[in-house]
Amino acid sequence: MKRWAYLAALLGAAFLCYGPIARMFLDSLSALGPVTREILGSSVTLLKLWHTFVLAGLTTFLALLVGVGFALSVTSGLVPLAPFFRVLGVGPLMIPPIVAAMAWSDTRDPATVSGAAHWVVLFGQTIFNGMGGLQSLLGTVLILTFCLFPFVSILSVRALESVDARLFDAARLSRGEGRARLLLLRLIAPDALAGALFVFVFAASEFGVPEYLSVLGAGKRWYSYPEEIFRRWDILGRQGEAASASAVAASWPLIAFTVLALLLLLRFRAKGTSETVTGNLESLVGRRGHLPPRRARLFGTAGFLWASGTLLLGLAYPIAAMLTWTEGISTFAKAWQQGGGDLVYSLECAAGAGLVTALLALPLGHMAARSRRGRLVEVFSILPLSVPAVLLGIGIIRLWNDTPGPIGDLLAWVYGTPLMLVLAYTARFLPLAVLSLAGWFRRLPRQMEEAALLTGAGPFRRFFRVHLPLALPAGFAGAILTFVLSLRELDLAARVPAGNPTAINRIANVVHFGGQDVGAALFILLFLCSASLPLLYWTVTGKRPEVA
Repeated sequence: MKRWAYLAALLGAAFLCYGPIARMFLDSLSALGPVTREILGSSVTLLKLWHTFVLAGLTTFLALLVGVGFALSVTSGLVPLAPFFRVLGVGPLMIPPIVAAMAWSDTRDPATVSGAAHWVVLFGQTIFNGMGGLQSLLGTVLILTFCLFPFVSILSVRALESVDARLFDAARLSRGEGRARLLLLRLIAPDALAGALFVFVFAASEFGVPEYLSVLGAGKRWYSYPEEIFRRWDILGRQGEAASASAVAASWPLIAFTVLALLLLLRFRAKGTSETVTGNLESLVGRRGHLPPRRARLFGTAGFLWASGTLLLGLAYPIAAMLTWTEGISTFAKAWQQGGGDLVYSLECAAGAGLVTALLALPLGHMAARSRRGRLVEVFSILPLSVPAVLLGIGIIRLWNDTPGPIGDLLAWVYGTPLMLVLAYTARFLPLAVLSLAGWFRRLPRQMEEAALLTGAGPFRRFFRVHLPLALPAGFAGAILTFVLSLRELDLAARVPAGNPTAINRIANVVHFGGQDVGAALFILLFLCSASLPLLYWTVTGKRPEVA
């Protein structure tokens, strides 16, 4: 039974994730040579590629600083409200980057708004304009840093919780407090760097925020490489295979560097939490003790300021800025009237994607953690994440809408339905769910599965009595992760026709055409729905959903 589950999951993941990639590769063959020569010979195109690497590099560096600082603060033992901060620390993942861009790039005159709204607008403009505003790449770095830093902070917190306190005490007694702290940073470094590489991958593939600032700020001096890829797809008069060939052929430099980042991520992750915990059952049931709190009062004050400042910039300010755009309860009623159907549609598709992702990720995660070819399974699972969402959307269009023959007719029938968006979200976020579940299974003691095998129970009984209860929390966490990220995903939803009725697409469109009040109110509703499922999971289990 286990082998059949493995095989079905591998085939499903291969079709959903690698099918669009294979179709894009076939499309690009005719244009690969000419487009490559065009890219290498064009200083403008190479400059866009350089801008993207600078954007991703600066965002990764700042997210690493912010995320590690946040993790150290909320686990220090001296920061007031630390448990509350740790729960809120997941919140920025629920803020769509395009909404954060709308909040930070608010161009209203603070003098035209009164009350608390005046100070919110003034605060945001002071910081954003201090980073260069619409014309500066640093403004986009600010936006993406505070949207993506939870990838670093969540993994760093998990690593800190996994450090054996006895090892820390031994280092402190033998080499002093300072050396013990450096040891602590070295122990969590692999997990923190793995989270930072997640940030790099998402920042390098981000299309919505740079494109929004390009439209909003006339005379913007820089453009990203995903904008160049979409420009080639969207050229007037070039359709179907010709457009896909040019766009895909131009994407290989970005994909190559992203693949390198993902392989480094796997390497850091392999050296991470699994090495900071003692591998016996005693440590896994919590008898190894906790790290002692930092004794310096100054650290407690600094930690509180760092954690609260991070949440202010990453969570509180975007929500407060959107609230200043609304005009009371009447605006929410208007937003529900105009976009309530889109919100329900988004929730249904995101929930469906979470379910499909969990069904595929559970056997793949178990296979990655327990089989002899586990590392190959992880590489197989994570590589599709190297394809930017805007490019994945192009591949999905080509595979599901332009495949000839009877199979193409079946795919085209699914293409126009909500199921297409569910499968598109699954293809986008399945790699994250697989990595998360693989980490979960690696931290479970093998003795439990071995004991079930020694009882003589059949495969079905072992599955339903042992494996399934152990896997359900991890599967639910993977589904929640996909649910949250799907609700905020704009780049993919804007490309696939089935994504047109989504709430995030509606928000981007109504704001673009002057409906800031409706768009802001719809975002608040979307955020509340996005937060409901993780809060339910945390309330029922007492655990926070993991990223990877």
